[in-house]
Amino acid sequence: MLYIETCNVSIIGEDRDNVIVHGNISGISYPVFSTRNSTNIYMENFTIRNDLDWGCFDAEGNGDGVGVGVAHYGGKRDIMVNMRLQSNQDTQVTGEQGYYYNCEIHGSVDFICGGGNHFYDHCTFVTTRKGSVVAAPSTSAAQKWGYVFSYCTIKGISGYNLGRPWDNEPRCYWLNTTMEANCSANGWDKMGNLVTHFYEYNSMDASGNALDLSGRGNSPSSTNKYNPVLTAEEAAEFTVENVLGGDDSWLATEETVGEIAAPEGVAYEKQTETSNAHLWWYPVEGAAGYLIYNNGEYLGYAPGDHDHFDLATNSSYKKVASRADEDFSYTIRAISPNGTMSAHSFAMTSQNPTGIETVGADAAAKVEYYNLQGQPVAEGYRGAVIKVETAPDGSRSVSKTFLD
Repeated sequence: MLYIETCNVSIIGEDRDNVIVHGNISGISYPVFSTRNSTNIYMENFTIRNDLDWGCFDAEGNGDGVGVGVAHYGGKRDIMVNMRLQSNQDTQVTGEQGYYYNCEIHGSVDFICGGGNHFYDHCTFVTTRKGSVVAAPSTSAAQKWGYVFSYCTIKGISGYNLGRPWDNEPRCYWLNTTMEANCSANGWDKMGNLVTHFYEYNSMDASGNALDLSGRGNSPSSTNKYNPVLTAEEAAEFTVENVLGGDDSWLATEETVGEIAAPEGVAYEKQTETSNAHLWWYPVEGAAGYLIYNNGEYLGYAPGDHDHFDLATNSSYKKVASRADEDFSYTIRAISPNGTMSAHSFAMTSQNPTGIETVGADAAAKVEYYNLQGQPVAEGYRGAVIKVETAPDGSRSVSKTFLD
């Protein structure tokens, strides 16, 4: 188990598919990864998986689960961006507050469960068995919002329920949901005999067509009765600011800065035969620091206000100096204040010592391809690449494409 019991920590993975935190453990209080006693934890671009019974259901949703296998147990002000959570029962146990953007969460029984106010923004939920239940909130009666799912997608095994009441006064809202897998006719399942607030608005099929929600009902164990479909005016109140603002006006989206630009103008200098070699680059706006690599291998770190790196001492400093050509292959990545990393800068070689191609006035436009680590690729390479087109006047355009 991995526990974080501190505040203001960012954990960033290189690749959601290949950076996996996992373990085999059972019990709702025993997650693989816990931020339960923490505040302001930012997580991005990796997978958390409980191996307890992961993979026990086949592609048609048949199989037998073992029991509760929590992947993540949340705390206060959790932020997840491009994360993947994998388990079956109780995959994510929520804490006090959380914002989740572009995440993918798998499960079968109550795989989002717990209390607090939480906003799921453009996330994907994958049901793994027949009769799955996505959410089981236990919202405190003092809390107004509970679980809010906005512009999310549900895929996997059809016949699932959107939620059921676990404890307290549960609240759950599905807004503008794309249902690639079909929901049950009623939409909600039974559990505790409780006052519920379970609503839906503008659910769509895989093609974006509005679904007929006139047949939706309340949870069979709900002690109150109401129309479970919101009006457009009611749905408009479910914003990130309203749901997560609380008493302290926390705005989670301010901390999800998105992509940060890769450094440009990366160059190499060595003023004399006996002096140390240095790298130089143009500062990136908003960068908190830089990571320096040689042929994909990490070399060192530079703070955000530095623009030079000494290759002999692996230390950074501030300087404006002339550049000189030499044979090398280095790349640099910028880091945002919350730890998000940019793509690699363009790789440099003896033919390309500044990471920018120079083209003569009479030369034809030149096209080059780099892999996603910023290294040049040879003819015949297949996969996602960065395409760099350099015009005769030296201007350059960059785009992402796929070679097959």
